[in-house]
Amino acid sequence: MNKTANQSYSSAFAPARRLARHAVGGFTLVELLAVIAIIGVLTALTMSAIGHARSSATKVREVVAARSLMQAYLLTPADNKGVLLPQSGAYSQASTNEAGQVITLAITAAAWPHRLRAYLGDRFKGTLYLDEQGEYYDELMTQSPGTMRDYALIRSPSFGMNGQFVGGSGAMMVDPPIRRLAQAASPAKLIAFVSAHDRTLNEKSGFWRVAAPVYGWPAAELTSIPDQKSQDAAYGYVAFRHKGQAVVAYLDGHVETNTSGELRDMRRWSDEAFRADNPNYVPAAMP
Repeated sequence: MNKTANQSYSSAFAPARRLARHAVGGFTLVELLAVIAIIGVLTALTMSAIGHARSSATKVREVVAARSLMQAYLLTPADNKGVLLPQSGAYSQASTNEAGQVITLAITAAAWPHRLRAYLGDRFKGTLYLDEQGEYYDELMTQSPGTMRDYALIRSPSFGMNGQFVGGSGAMMVDPPIRRLAQAASPAKLIAFVSAHDRTLNEKSGFWRVAAPVYGWPAAELTSIPDQKSQDAAYGYVAFRHKGQAVVAYLDGHVETNTSGELRDMRRWSDEAFRADNPNYVPAAMP
């Protein structure tokens, strides 16, 4: 090939060689910053999706556990002459701990958690103690077995009982509580158990009982909702830990997620309120 031909050949491929050199040279600063920004956005979206998935999984686990809780609760009358398990008080069923030992401390033996545990595979974790409360359960189990641990375990499950109006709660009697399923005008409208929390016990603790809004809940929210863990005693220990919603198990066995606004309706808490069709119902005798 002559010199002129060689020059023409080289000129023809010069742009390709320059393009190749540019590609090998890597990204410009602007391109690198753009890539970093895109990675940052994708990371944020991924973390948000992971957080949402975890939150959804937590709610699903609690809903499933609440259904199992109600299946167990509705079995108790069959063993106790048709009487529903009370929140606390005398009951024909003996109370034992997870080791099978009879509980001798009266306040512990009288409370519902140990008694109902017998209908839940005889275990607390994964049934009455879920997620954060499950972690707290593990902490409690590091304590020495005995009276104090048995007592601690009744106080902090993931669910609290509406014992003032369902089952009964010992000395604090207001309206006659529903003691038999047939007494309820509408079991599908009457709360039995709700997501609960009491951080005065431990940041991860649940609570064994809940109180209806008539017992001093704050004025109705206008533009905000309780934080996801609620404000503990201010909201009757109800935990709105699922993006402003609580898991609620009704006496017929079905489970819902309800907001604080929905749970302010006393017809959900009291059979007397339902019969009177009064969402602002106040019991005749307040304790």
